[in-house]
Amino acid sequence: MTTNDIEALYGAPHYRVDYVFNGQPSLRAVYKVRDSGTFTAVTFVDGVVTELEDLGTLPNDPVFQGR
Repeated sequence: MTTNDIEALYGAPHYRVDYVFNGQPSLRAVYKVRDSGTFTAVTFVDGVVTELEDLGTLPNDPVFQGR
C-alpha cells in the first residue's frame, strides 16, 4: 500500500513526521479511525507502507485532547 491508499481509507493524517531512513524518504503518520475513535500509526519508507500499528484510544487526560 502507498500513502494515497492509506489516506483514501483514513483521510488526512492527524499527525505526521517526515524523516530520512538509510537515505530513503520516510514518514510516520497517525490517522484517526473515523467511526471507532481509535488511532492507527503507519510508517512509510519511500512511499510504501512498512509498518502498521493500532494505537487504541487516547487517554482522557486533557493534554491528549488538545485542551
